[in-house]
Amino acid sequence: MARLRGNKKRGQRYRTLGSVDFRGAVFKVLKITHPDLQISNRSMQVMNSLCNDILEQLSNEASSLVKKQHRKTMQCFDLQTAVKLIYPGELHKRAVSQGYRAVSRMNEHTAWVTEDKNRSLESDYFAVVID
Repeated sequence: MARLRGNKKRGQRYRTLGSVDFRGAVFKVLKITHPDLQISNRSMQVMNSLCNDILEQLSNEASSLVKKQHRKTMQCFDLQTAVKLIYPGELHKRAVSQGYRAVSRMNEHTAWVTEDKNRSLESDYFAVVID
């Protein structure tokens, strides 16, 4: 039974956050890599639980690193260190490089479009913050 918080009326409960659903992402990656293959519901459940387990391991390791350094903010190098500690050998090198590549691609797509191509993203950011 969920607990009531604050001044909620009787019968109203907060919804607990469960695990993250990776089914859509797994399906998109499958269709990109192997468009002719299909995946059963049971296999999708296994992949979803695998992704949730990996996410939980990485977040627990990264949060313990942050706590050991007496900080309150988790940064990208904390996650990279957690990946290096959890995954063996060549796998962590590959994971870190792919993560860096994905973040840089995301930054390229979300960068502001400017008329002056010589200005950097940082100068655009500070121009927006100052104005």
